[in-house]
Amino acid sequence: MTVSALGGCVHHPGIEAVTRCGQCGIPLCKNCIVPGETGTFCSSACSEKHKKFREQAKELDLKPRRPSFGEKFRKFMGQVVIMGIIIALIGAISYFVEIPVLSSLTRYVLIMIGY
Repeated sequence: MTVSALGGCVHHPGIEAVTRCGQCGIPLCKNCIVPGETGTFCSSACSEKHKKFREQAKELDLKPRRPSFGEKFRKFMGQVVIMGIIIALIGAISYFVEIPVLSSLTRYVLIMIGY
């Protein structure tokens, strides 16, 4: 970030800001920076808020997420399509190759659908 984009320090008018607070985003000069574990802040309160926020975010990332109805439905439909393809392949193979049980079953299904 360029100096001109940051503007002046909030606490010291007339002094150019060198960074922004990692929590609230206010511009800070070299004298106002409070170093924290995860960046620079305007106060220890902002540093603690940011630390607490990161801990909560980490907990949410570790928590397993329940799949939505749409995801479950999409998975189910994918399985149905795959089973249909497998059944069609087995039917095609039994149509061309004489397999005692499958060939008679295939002929029965073809008769039922009028083919």
